[in-house]
Amino acid sequence: MGQERVFLFLIFPALMVALMVGLYFLLAREMMAAPADLSPALGGNRHQSHAPPLDPLELVRELEAAGALERSASTGSTPSGAEQAATIYEKILQRNPESDRAWGGLGRCLNAKRDFRGALRALDQACRLSVVEAGYFSARAESRRALGDLRGAVTDFSDSLRLRPGDVIVTNTILMVAVEAEDLLLYERKMGDIAKSRDAHADATWVMGAAAREMRSGNFEGARTFVRQARESLAPEQLKALLNDPVFWDRRGKEFLASLD
Repeated sequence: MGQERVFLFLIFPALMVALMVGLYFLLAREMMAAPADLSPALGGNRHQSHAPPLDPLELVRELEAAGALERSASTGSTPSGAEQAATIYEKILQRNPESDRAWGGLGRCLNAKRDFRGALRALDQACRLSVVEAGYFSARAESRRALGDLRGAVTDFSDSLRLRPGDVIVTNTILMVAVEAEDLLLYERKMGDIAKSRDAHADATWVMGAAAREMRSGNFEGARTFVRQARESLAPEQLKALLNDPVFWDRRGKEFLASLD
């Protein structure tokens, strides 16, 4: 009995080490054999192609084709344009996974398809690869807002505005998201930032954000005054886009929109 215990004491640790080494090499071989996922944004079942990267001219052609489909989708001339563009962007990323334009385009398309979590993952990649493209940050802000991360949306919209000062839509949307968050201090801080910016009061880029605040507080007459000011200072398409902002989607917003003359 004593000899058996000594035998087990000497042999058992060696057997365990050999077993663990065998399992390690087995798992390592399986990992090497399996292709790596390109990104969760691509559905989790897409894999990076073993084909060489697209040459620069081909890459530009593919990006332009996808961009044209995006634009046609936004105008309504090609209803499935966002889905078709997303497919092209995914194919590009299988061969050029470091293309910030493809990640950004994919994120915008997924936003359009209301796949906001997928869009957020794609736009995280775009923002990582290019920290100077304002559009990536504003698109990611849209994803965060749709997912309920209002403070994160304000941060991204603010970064976008720093990269592209004077953007009327982004300027007002920052204020609208602060109103939606019911955070008066955040609203006042962002209004202060806008007031310090060049020509902020001259062209009244902030008026629809102010209208949203007055509307949410129940001061419809004050809100209508700001809308009248916006009609004089903003392009019609800008005003239309801002009046379609989610801050006007609740009961108070709908009542306010119905009260406009």
